[in-house]
Amino acid sequence: RGAIDYERVITPEDFQATYHTHRGSIYGVSSNSLMSLFLRPPNQARDIEGLYFAGGATHPGGGIPLVLLSGKMAADLILRCG
Repeated sequence: RGAIDYERVITPEDFQATYHTHRGSIYGVSSNSLMSLFLRPPNQARDIEGLYFAGGATHPGGGIPLVLLSGKMAADLILRCG
């Protein structure tokens, strides 16, 4: 600790304020159960034509690999559905 020049603690409240995440969660909505895999928002809005979503809080989930996959899935939907 004596060699540390700078230290910062980031709370869920900080994360929410900075990144506009749901309740400060880094992975979006809770993923504590098997059912939560099926409860994430889809990559395409059901009610608004032409509205697509990508990111850690949408299908398939959080973490860099899944966020990249989410972006690809949304892009594929846009290309397919226009």
